Amino acid sequence: MRASSGEMGWEDTSSSVEDYVDIESDPMGLQETDQELAESSDWFYAASQDFQDSWLSPVRPGRPSFSNSVASLVNDSRWNPSCQEAITPRATQSSFNLATPCPYFKKLPTSLPVEAKDVNAWKTPYPLVGQFVMTQRETVIGAGSNGLFYFDRLHSHPSQPWTEPRPFPNTTAMLNASSVSGLAAFVDKQATHVFCLSGGTVHHFRRLDQPGSSFEVLSCPLQTPDMHPLTGTPAVTGIKPQYLGAAITQWSLVVPCAKGGLIYTSTNCRWVEPGVLPYPWTPGEHVATDLGVVSAVTIANISATALFSDGPRREVNKLVAVCISHGRLYTVQGYLKNTSEDKTTPPKWNVRTTKAIVHPGKVTGNPVLTEKFSEQQLDLLVPSTDKDIFHYIHSASVPDEWHMIARITLPWEFAVPSCLSMILFGYTDPEDEKCGTSVSGRLTDPWPNRDGELRALIGSGGRLYHITTPIVASPWSQSRLRQIATPGPFSD
Repeated sequence: MRASSGEMGWEDTSSSVEDYVDIESDPMGLQETDQELAESSDWFYAASQDFQDSWLSPVRPGRPSFSNSVASLVNDSRWNPSCQEAITPRATQSSFNLATPCPYFKKLPTSLPVEAKDVNAWKTPYPLVGQFVMTQRETVIGAGSNGLFYFDRLHSHPSQPWTEPRPFPNTTAMLNASSVSGLAAFVDKQATHVFCLSGGTVHHFRRLDQPGSSFEVLSCPLQTPDMHPLTGTPAVTGIKPQYLGAAITQWSLVVPCAKGGLIYTSTNCRWVEPGVLPYPWTPGEHVATDLGVVSAVTIANISATALFSDGPRREVNKLVAVCISHGRLYTVQGYLKNTSEDKTTPPKWNVRTTKAIVHPGKVTGNPVLTEKFSEQQLDLLVPSTDKDIFHYIHSASVPDEWHMIARITLPWEFAVPSCLSMILFGYTDPEDEKCGTSVSGRLTDPWPNRDGELRALIGSGGRLYHITTPIVASPWSQSRLRQIATPGPFSD
């Protein structure tokens, strides 16, 4: 568009925006069509110094300007009338700048960056924890300064957040970080069971696997011979004997004795409905007295083949316990054998071997075992006083050996771990997979790998740190410690 000096008005050249878009003169593609101009944002219009022979150029901050005909903008009915007012010329020979924004050329950007902030920064941290245990479903039970509490991990969402802490029911004894010497837990198809050792007494809690359920107090399961005082960290495992019905689970509980050795008891229990009492626990049996005082123990159950004097070779259950005595690791093994025709009477643990496990330095805290029942394989983790964590495996093919396959070194600023817990998450035992009885998470939670992964919880300085590794030749090599500081997902 051009201004006529004689008439002091506008000359209609009847040109359009497209008439002035020259590809050769615009190799960068900076000129835009009328449709693109209409969709642009925050355009301004400026004229050259010589008004009589000027071009009105749309200018956008941060973009080079280019010229289009003023007349085409004025006479084109598609443009907003407010724009016509903005470009109305005045009879003057002086330089001027038309910089009135046109509201028609306004458009929001097609995409905007967003900032992801920490969703846990404002939340109340979990209490400092003394002893703790993590179940197969990643329910964490800990002893805080105000008592026992627990929180869960929600696997129904990809973020897998941790829930708010909830207290345990009150008991006659004060169960807190200063009085609880150890915790043990086990999960079956109906409930989660927690065993807490405090003041020489084992306290039993149960939470049914039902929405909204909470823990309830059950009777003390252990009757010790000659009133032997109990101490340290207990351990519990579930047994799957072939001769028992599907609705019955045998429990085996082992607790360190203050006078040396271990106290062992077991029962057959029905955990179906609230208020249903279990079968009585057997009187405690004093075993492995040659070990001396034991500070912590862990126990697992695997399938094994045994030859008894009263019959042919057959598949039986084998209990394997690993304990700490005076800073050294020992293993206690033995078959379970039924000594009664009464199918409700638990079989006895025939302890046959007690053997030391070779390791550098001294171990501390508590050991923890995970089992692959039908594959007859065990994984063992145990902290050392050098702030390392030893990882052993045990196979039925070489029943007398434990092989260290990894050694986790914690950061130098970490305190020596005071407690440790580990699960084999997502693993499905081949026998369980056939009948659909797994409680490891795979049948209830999607999991792409049948072998699962090891998930450990490390306690250091009252804080909890989560670490995972797949089942590979070199476990933990690419693992990271992630603190469980508050409810919600991990912050990193």
